[in-house]
Amino acid sequence: MARQKLAKKFAIVDIETTGANRGGNKITEIAIIVTDGTQILDEFSTLLNPERSIPSNITYLTGITNEMVRDKPKFYEIAKKIVEITEGCVFVAHNVFFDYNFIRSEFNELGFSYGREKLCTVRMSRKAFPGLKSYSLGNLTKHFKIPLKNHHRAMADAKATLELFKLIQAKLPDLTQNTLEEKTRILTPPPNFETKKLEDLPEKAGLYYFYNDQGELLYIGKSKNIRKRVINHFRPNIKRKKDLQLKFHIFDIQTKLTGNELAALILESHEIKHFRPPYNTALKASRFRYHVVIKDNTMGIPELKISTQDIETELPFKSKSQAKRAIEKFLKSTFGVSEYEYIDSSLIKFFKVLGYENYKSKLESFFDHYKYPKPSFYITLPGRKRDEKCLIQVRNNALESLVYIDNEGETERIPLIENRDHRLILLGHINKFKLKVLEGEPFFG
Repeated sequence: MARQKLAKKFAIVDIETTGANRGGNKITEIAIIVTDGTQILDEFSTLLNPERSIPSNITYLTGITNEMVRDKPKFYEIAKKIVEITEGCVFVAHNVFFDYNFIRSEFNELGFSYGREKLCTVRMSRKAFPGLKSYSLGNLTKHFKIPLKNHHRAMADAKATLELFKLIQAKLPDLTQNTLEEKTRILTPPPNFETKKLEDLPEKAGLYYFYNDQGELLYIGKSKNIRKRVINHFRPNIKRKKDLQLKFHIFDIQTKLTGNELAALILESHEIKHFRPPYNTALKASRFRYHVVIKDNTMGIPELKISTQDIETELPFKSKSQAKRAIEKFLKSTFGVSEYEYIDSSLIKFFKVLGYENYKSKLESFFDHYKYPKPSFYITLPGRKRDEKCLIQVRNNALESLVYIDNEGETERIPLIENRDHRLILLGHINKFKLKVLEGEPFFG
């Protein structure tokens, strides 16, 4: 692989937040210092209105109060500035995944994808200065006598991180370049593929589409984290011939956010059956190969049987063992018989008492669990950005559409075609996650 050219600019970034976890917490202050490694080229810092209350323990730590941020800009108002000032830079921070992922999360909520190469001064300090008791920014600044006033304020911490970064470069001049190149060596991209495209991928639920250099669709995939899943396609230890061929021909990637895993599963199945990409052989046909049917045995007694025939009207499963477990669970709850080979004296007794029609009717109730709970309904799931919801609609026992709505009304509608794969994907999630089924027509604002 050709040696990657080292970026000449670095954006030293520090943020303060309302809490340590991204879920439910927001940024209260951000500072960015752009440097070429020796001198400062640009600076930016501001307090931010997090649109939520700052906990007292966070105020005690940072000194940032609710009054200080009340009239400050919200993140969306300075998002463009962050993109512009960090363009072409390597994102550098002390414990970079905290700062970087918080900022990516803020962009994701706005419906945008933010990606930069990144370096962590914690990890680099461990390599440059092994054997220290602690690699926290506070302890490192004390150890190296780096000035740090107003610790846990963004600009003060960013300036201290910049001085630490300079010390690391002075101690190990090649560490920065080696670290960046090491990150690219874990991937083996195909010829003519720009690895920067991987950095720009969203870390959210949705679909991804691989195209060759002729613009032909090769493959459609889905994931709760698109970027993480796509990178897995470029790992160096791929062995299957088909996967190697796919990787070699990837030239471009497009994505479609869905906001949640269920919408991604349904839309993936829908798109593959519609476009029939050459490398999606598994899902071109049904993913549910095994079917449960009712047939009379040689004694004239109806049985629940597993079949591999492509019978659209009967209940399918992904595997024979899955179908067998479903039958056993039903027999135990209905007749008190748990064995799969269930034509024994107990069931023969039930058959004789109930008669043919009533006994068969009992067996047919096995299929009730796999029918839609209501002829027409919808379920509500998270949308693709803040204040957006995803509705999955079923009308007259047929999956009809994915609908995205926000406070202004409908933003997108994706028509779907009812088939057994879509039905079982939807029913599987409804039953597994106890999703709330709502009757009537959804209100679009």
